[in-house]
Amino acid sequence: MLILTKKMLQSYPNGFNSFMVVGRRGIGKTAYSLLALHSALVELGMSNIKAWDVALKSLKFSIPSVISYLKDAVDRDEKKICLIWDDARIFAGGSQYHLNMKLVSKLSGMLDSVRTAVCTLILTCPSSSGLLGILKSYDDFLIKVHYSHDGGFRRVSKGYLWSSLPSGSKRIYHKFDDNFSCRLPDWIYKRYMVERKNALRDVLVDLEAEVKE
Repeated sequence: MLILTKKMLQSYPNGFNSFMVVGRRGIGKTAYSLLALHSALVELGMSNIKAWDVALKSLKFSIPSVISYLKDAVDRDEKKICLIWDDARIFAGGSQYHLNMKLVSKLSGMLDSVRTAVCTLILTCPSSSGLLGILKSYDDFLIKVHYSHDGGFRRVSKGYLWSSLPSGSKRIYHKFDDNFSCRLPDWIYKRYMVERKNALRDVLVDLEAEVKE
């Protein structure tokens, strides 16, 4: 079992953990997050197919979709096991401040109560550089995904824990390694790519409208 899966289960149903998963584009950050969540859901008793469906529905891209997901949890008085915010630097980069201040303000308010809505928050991005400032505090653990020496689809995720010192400075400690294959089932990968392309298309439409104004 992946360490990330174990930490998800440790946080469920009453705790909270946040993870920032970073690495090169296409290296398997999203696959790692989905695989860990799928495994956690299966451990909680879901069937394989149902667990994949719930894992994909826990994967969000845009600020509106994240707000909607958190609001649904609050309205239902239901703490969800996980929210995966995929490629947060594209869909929630610092430029969003200039694009929609009201939306960012609403997101900030929702994130203040994120612990009551989800047990695990995962942000994936190449690096934290360029992220909205309000997101940079949600990185209890920093996870870096690397290529494995085994080659192929094999990857190694190295987990680091931030620790704040009385002086205000921060230190980071290597806490765990996860070895995994980043290959997803074909039908899961295809569904993920459709949703990702639709989300990216919406962002491009908004950018085009801003340019025309």
